[in-house]
Amino acid sequence: MKKVILFLLASVVFYIISIFALPSVSSYVWEKVGLTGFNNAVIQIRDEFQEFITQFDVMGKYKETKDSALQIKQSVESQVWETKQKIETIQTNVEKTSQAIDETTQAINNTMNSLNELGNSIGDIVPSTNSGNTLSWTSN
Repeated sequence: MKKVILFLLASVVFYIISIFALPSVSSYVWEKVGLTGFNNAVIQIRDEFQEFITQFDVMGKYKETKDSALQIKQSVESQVWETKQKIETIQTNVEKTSQAIDETTQAINNTMNSLNELGNSIGDIVPSTNSGNTLSWTSN
């Protein structure tokens, strides 16, 4: 049984080697056996494989991949820069708004102080009435 398996294995190995090394010999043998269709299919697969190997441009694929990676890198850098600019614009606007709020708060406080001083001045000039109405300004 071992000898039969070794013979079949040796035949397959010889056939594979003959397909690549001597395709005319393998065609002749398989023609005698009556399996030319199978042999032609295997030879066609071999030819396609060889064509793929010989036509495959490693340097071209490397360059194409490298160019694609550089393009992606530049796109990402551009997007990061644009996002940074937008964030800086937002920060500037927030600072301006904060400053405007502070200035408005200070102006309101100054106005309230002025109104209180005016009320006190009027109270000093106009005597109080008996009705109990007094002029007063309150600040919030």
